[in-house]
Amino acid sequence: SRFLGASSHPSAILWEERRTPAFGQNVTAMAHIGNQTICASGNTLGLFFTTTNNKTNTLWTTGTFGVGQVMHNGASGAGLFVFANNAAPAVVRTSTNGVVWTARAMPGATATNTSVSALTFRNGLFVAGNSSNGLFYTSTDGITWTARNAPVASIVNSIAWGNNLYVASVGTSIATSTCLLYTSPSPRDRG
Repeated sequence: SRFLGASSHPSAILWEERRTPAFGQNVTAMAHIGNQTICASGNTLGLFFTTTNNKTNTLWTTGTFGVGQVMHNGASGAGLFVFANNAAPAVVRTSTNGVVWTARAMPGATATNTSVSALTFRNGLFVAGNSSNGLFYTSTDGITWTARNAPVASIVNSIAWGNNLYVASVGTSIATSTCLLYTSPSPRDRG
């Protein structure tokens, strides 16, 4: 499996190819803390590859998230790795070391209704998106999550942060927020 690693060049113009030990495995999600990188496998359920040698990527080990599902989203922040599968129920898996993983259910998640379709960590906040009913989930620590309504009831496809603004693709709309921790009620909440 291959992924591209940015060089130390500040403009990230120069990229180098890096390989995980399982050739033929798609990398569906990644997260990085300090010198540790975790790459989720898109071919083998619940499998990941990790390295602490990012310069040469020659010392890879494998592990499992403890669930038989492919992880499609990864983020890191506040000293925590967070990965999410794109299948119901909406659950993230967290770890401080990439070895021991803890499942954390999103508020209101059931076995049939939702999954995590987007995930990021920016500005001191984890933000996840729901795959079916226009919910955001926010957390400052990656452990305790709060559900927040998006302006439309649709899939949250992606979430980005820049210039003090969260921007999300929600269905066919774009949603923005300056602070997802204290959002005012969405138009859906006003009835």
